[in-house]
Amino acid sequence: MTSQQQNDQFSVVTTNAPQQEGDQEVQQVDVQEETDFSENLTVKEANQLREKILELRDKVNSTYFELGRYLETVVKAKVNGQTAYSLWGFSTLDDYCERELGFRSRKARHLVSIYKKTIDGPIPREATQQIEWSKMALIAPLVDKGIIDESNADQWVSDINGKNFEEVRAMAKLAVEASAKKAADTNVEPTVPEEVFVLRVPLYKEQWENVQVAFKKAEVIADSDKKPHLMDCIALAFNSEGFTSKTDALDEICQRAERVFGVRILAIDEDDNNRVVFGEKLARLLKAAEQRGDENSDE
Repeated sequence: MTSQQQNDQFSVVTTNAPQQEGDQEVQQVDVQEETDFSENLTVKEANQLREKILELRDKVNSTYFELGRYLETVVKAKVNGQTAYSLWGFSTLDDYCERELGFRSRKARHLVSIYKKTIDGPIPREATQQIEWSKMALIAPLVDKGIIDESNADQWVSDINGKNFEEVRAMAKLAVEASAKKAADTNVEPTVPEEVFVLRVPLYKEQWENVQVAFKKAEVIADSDKKPHLMDCIALAFNSEGFTSKTDALDEICQRAERVFGVRILAIDEDDNNRVVFGEKLARLLKAAEQRGDENSDE
């Protein structure tokens, strides 16, 4: 790669307004001239590097590619035999990141990983202008696992663009699980995973307990503890009953209970003038018995 190509590849970008850290929309940015740093820095270069990082820190959502590049220099470069952050008065990388940048060194390593998977790997550079850093941090490790490569990187970027953090995390997790299973079975690794949907349902305590009981039963039947698999089994069992209305469902449930427990069930709708909704024959028998009781009492 020529010096001019490197300058084109590593351009520092800035925005007119600072971006808050987190899962937010990536803004359009203006390109400015960038500064190259070697792994052996002078004190002046180290201080310039520090200023560059501080300049990009508050715009991380739109500049995380460049920020990752400079943070890699912080991790690798030496200034007269010592690390750059030591020169600046920080004892460790964690100390530097937390006190100077306001985030943990883990995030710094995520940003470095994204930069490397983009510049040395298959993830397209333009993706960093479309997708938030937190989502990119979820898929960058998939490059090392062989799940994302040149053949499917564009498809991955397209699939996660517009999805929220939890959906992307679910996609990445399923891809890793599928990769491990398929590699064990056939030694062939998967490409792009199927589309993933994340279901969030708030439940009251009683509803939550009911769902947990269903999961426990599904674990035994399916011989699995994977929640997506169990949810699919529960839905399949429910759908297989073929209920076409609430009345059909109630009839089936009551009939099953009568068969299993050897009892007779009478169900009434208190909101509909105590209308009998199951067990009409039993209701007639009870009514007749009640009438006979009233007659005997009159006598």
